[in-house]
Amino acid sequence: MAPVADQYWVIRSNLPKEVFMIEADSDCGYSNTGEKRKVILWSKHPWSEYDEKSAAGLPSGSYVPGVSGGIRFIGVCIPWREADVKKGRKDRKLREDHLAYCRELRGIIEIGRCT
Repeated sequence: MAPVADQYWVIRSNLPKEVFMIEADSDCGYSNTGEKRKVILWSKHPWSEYDEKSAAGLPSGSYVPGVSGGIRFIGVCIPWREADVKKGRKDRKLREDHLAYCRELRGIIEIGRCT
């Protein structure tokens, strides 16, 4: 988890002060003090229609949708092919979480329920 946190703080600290940011939920399935996020989106325009809670069917902390400047964006963190295979819960097959996430995300995008 440390590389994710390090990347998050580097990105966040390097953003211009005049940007607007939305973040996915801090509950990402691992121990977290509430400061770390897997997904952030930033824009020079304010955000609307956003929800930090992940869509049903997606792991918490891995998805954030929003509208900025009249354009809908979705930020995602797709599980890698070995998620919970050799580390973590160790109860998954190779690509199991990755493919499940991609299937659910496709459904969200196809039916337009990005919020």
